[in-house]
Amino acid sequence: MTPYPLLLLSMQKRNKRGQKRKKQPFDIKTTDVLVTDIEPPKNMERFNHFLTNIRSRKKDSIRIIEYDDKGYPTTKTLDYDGNSIHVTAHRRFNDRQKDRRIYRSSGHQINRLEEGPLDRYYLLNQLTNQRIKILEVKRELSRK
Repeated sequence: MTPYPLLLLSMQKRNKRGQKRKKQPFDIKTTDVLVTDIEPPKNMERFNHFLTNIRSRKKDSIRIIEYDDKGYPTTKTLDYDGNSIHVTAHRRFNDRQKDRRIYRSSGHQINRLEEGPLDRYYLLNQLTNQRIKILEVKRELSRK
């Protein structure tokens, strides 16, 4: 049996000049809340409006995008149906993988907790009494 050489081709996308393309940014919508460790949060007024709609029992939906220190996003979609808040979180672990769902939960209220320099918003799951982190903001960045 004759061995065949293995031919490996580069699967990296290139532009018209043959240069490697830069990593595509995550698709961010104008209604998304965007949180990083180094910049002030973007669109926090939309998150506060979502909390107001929960208190008023109005149906609403919002997406929160948090980037980790390596630049990979975690997206949390919060849906309020007038009775319960449902959260689904997806995470991208590296450049080659698609987003994977990491958890899904529901509850009836979002609480804010001040811990040191952080404002933490969490959903209380009433079945398990577990706190599900929704959003974590450095107070000093949110005041800028």
